[in-house]
Formats: sequence, structure tokens, C-alpha cells
Amino acid sequence: MNSSIFSNLVNTVNAAIDTYIKPSSETFTINDQVLTSIKLLAEGGFSQVYLAQDDQQHYFAVKRIPCKLGKEQLNMAQREVSIHRLFQHKNIVPLKNAAVVKEVDGSQSVYVIMPFYKRGTLQDIIDAYHVSGQHFKERQIYRLFLDVGQALLVLHTYNGPGIPISNTAKRQSSTSQQDNSLNEEGNRVAWAHRDIKPGNILISNTGKPLLMDFGSAYPAKITISSKQHAARQQDMAEEHSSMPYRAPELMHVKVGSVLDEKVDIWSLGCAIFTMAYGESPFEHFVNKQGGGSLSLAVLNGQFRFPESASAAALSTYSNDLKSLISWMLTLDPHERPSIQQVWFD
Repeated sequence: MNSSIFSNLVNTVNAAIDTYIKPSSETFTINDQVLTSIKLLAEGGFSQVYLAQDDQQHYFAVKRIPCKLGKEQLNMAQREVSIHRLFQHKNIVPLKNAAVVKEVDGSQSVYVIMPFYKRGTLQDIIDAYHVSGQHFKERQIYRLFLDVGQALLVLHTYNGPGIPISNTAKRQSSTSQQDNSLNEEGNRVAWAHRDIKPGNILISNTGKPLLMDFGSAYPAKITISSKQHAARQQDMAEEHSSMPYRAPELMHVKVGSVLDEKVDIWSLGCAIFTMAYGESPFEHFVNKQGGGSLSLAVLNGQFRFPESASAAALSTYSNDLKSLISWMLTLDPHERPSIQQVWFD
């Protein structure tokens, strides 16, 4: 995706971001790197992200993951950092620094330093397009699809050392008996991101999409051995995978099923639909029906492409693009394509 694609929207996005970011003034010391926070950019249930700068006026995004509940929560946060470090690619957000820091109240937090990208996320761009009445050109959608696909290819074909799994993750996965993603050397073969969505795709200062947030990432090819195992995996997906983009096999986990990297194909298909039409496919379906259950729409694969568009641009997307999205949103994961199939076919 070249640098000119979103250039006319930078000011719009920055103005939109400025309406909700909160002023902040804290000093962070991460492995002898001293940063001063400028603003709170985002806050979720598990972390906060700050805009910060060093003494040379270089800007960074600092993610703070509070671990007030103790060692297990700390292990999970450190695991996220370890997973992020496994993957280095031009379409994956680089991790600059990370450390465990003791807070003033005696609790611990994990701090992660990443580059700051002023264009924000793909969701910011989608929102800005909505405000300005603009739409993505089909070539822009394909370009982003190909770039994010490269990042997913890195995860889905990973063949390197694994990482320690926390006690919580062990209980949720039962990986000691059901993990099918190790090769003969004991190396991890595949990972699934499990939360692909426009809000987890940053747009670099040169217009490149960058995959971020590995707190949801999980080993692929997990065989579900019992009802308890299914319930744990389903609970974990509810906690870490956004519903409008969550694959149906994560919404209703079945005993005997295998959860693999194809959950990301479904989510990427939803993200492409959102780029084209401004909302996820199943939210669009439910909204057009005047209400209903989003989860049931996902489980039944109920979505439709807009038949009549409020703007002429919406009607110009080709049948090839719509077929690609439909292929990626195949209900049966066995029939759903892999990233290699959608990327190379």
C-alpha cells in the first residue's frame, strides 16, 4: 500500500483521535529508557496505550499492562511479549523494548514500547472515510489484504522454538495432550492471532498496514478433547476475540473439533468486508434485519452484500472481490481456505 493512499486523511484521522485521547503526564523507565507520556491514546479492559516521547523528542506508543492480580496475570502479560518477539516482518509492528516495572503502589506492570504511527489504525481510517463520505478503492482493499496476508503467513507457517505457557493457558488448552502444532524437533509450527480486526491493524507513516496486539495469539491446531476443554476455549475466545470478527468455531467450540489458524482467515474476510462497506458483515446483516442476535448470524453464516448503495462507489466492487470474501467466510473451517490459498490462488 503506497504512501499516497491515505495521505488526504491524515489530518482527519488526527483530528478525530484528538477528540478522545486524554492528556497525561507520567514518566516511564523501561530498561534504562526514560519516556514521558503525553496523552492516553486508548484504554481497554487489560491495558492502556500512551503516546510518549524520549529526551530527543522521538515519539513512541507505550502499552502498559497492569498485573495487580498477581503472578498469573504477570505471566500472561510476559507471554504476550514473548509471542510478539517471535514474529519479525515488515507488516508486523516491531517491538522496541519491554520490561516488568514496579509501580508506586507496589504492584507490577508490563510495559511494551512500539513505534508511534500518527495515522492510527485501519479502524480510524474506516471511521474517517465514513465521516468524509469516501470509500476505499478496490485496489486499496486488495493491497491491504495482500500485506496483512503476508503477516499472517509468518504466523501460520512459523517453525521455530515455542514459548512457555502460563498455568492459566495450560488449563484453558490442555496442550500437553491435545497440541498438534509441534514438529518432531519440538518446534512450534503454527500460530493463530485470533483477533484480526481493523482496530488491530495499524497504518504506518508510509501507508503500510502493520498487524499488532498478540495478547490473543494462541497455538494453532488444538484438538478439543472434552466439554470442559471446549468451555475453556470458548471462554477464552469471548475474552480475547472481538465478536463481530470471531470465527464460528470459536463461538461454539465442539468436542472433537480442531481449532487452527483458519480462524484468522474468517476474521480477515470480515475485515475486508468492513473496509468495503463500513461495518462487519454480520453486524450489517443484523442491522438490516432491524435487530437480532449477532452470534446466531455468525453461527449460521448469515450475511449479504449491500444490494443498493447510498453512494455509487459501493456498487463498483467486483464479483471477484465479493467471491474472495465469501470464500474466506466459509462456515466449515475444513472447507475454508488457508492463507496460502487465498494469497496465491
